Amino acid sequence: MFKLDETKIPVLVGCSRYTQKCDDPRNALNPLDMCIKACEEAGKDTTIPNYQTDILAKANVVGSINLGPIGIPSFLKGGTDKYQKLYTNPPKSISNHFNNTTDPKCLSILASGHAPQYMINQCADMIGNGEIEIALLCGCEFLDTLANIAKHQLDFVSDLNWGDTPLDEEGNLDKPIYFAPNLKIPPQENIHGLSVPVRSYPLFEQAMRKRKGK
Repeated sequence: MFKLDETKIPVLVGCSRYTQKCDDPRNALNPLDMCIKACEEAGKDTTIPNYQTDILAKANVVGSINLGPIGIPSFLKGGTDKYQKLYTNPPKSISNHFNNTTDPKCLSILASGHAPQYMINQCADMIGNGEIEIALLCGCEFLDTLANIAKHQLDFVSDLNWGDTPLDEEGNLDKPIYFAPNLKIPPQENIHGLSVPVRSYPLFEQAMRKRKGK
């Protein structure tokens, strides 16, 4: 009979959310700093006095969601779907900010609706298996900022100084050591813009209304 090791049950010790509304992108936090701010607030939420050194700096896994190549998607006014590799290893950048001393495993998933829960499940399994003790997970959604960047016709680098490319100990470009698979959008759906949730979800809602005779 399976016996649960109660010393390895995954427990959420802190969480936070940061919402940014800023009409001028030059006064707004960049995506990486948004994640860092949310992590800092989650650390405070643990109520552990020395959360910076006891939690944030000792995470065995640091994971980020929806942060990596940066561009303005075509469904936003002025969007071109041209992306730049401005953040080559976001979890490593976050780890460096908090002076992590554990040489953490860096996980990165790009945008998809299932990504946050997938990341949580992965880390919960690692904790349950005794592979790690602390995981620091974060993600960001910054479409409002991107829309304002397009509106003001600003450049990510020259105008906003966005980007971070951490190096490894040998001076080479450091990359996340693990990428979770992303959902593949069929070309037929992309043609009709169905890769955007606000366009695809209404189709399900209309179908449900029809089935219920509404």
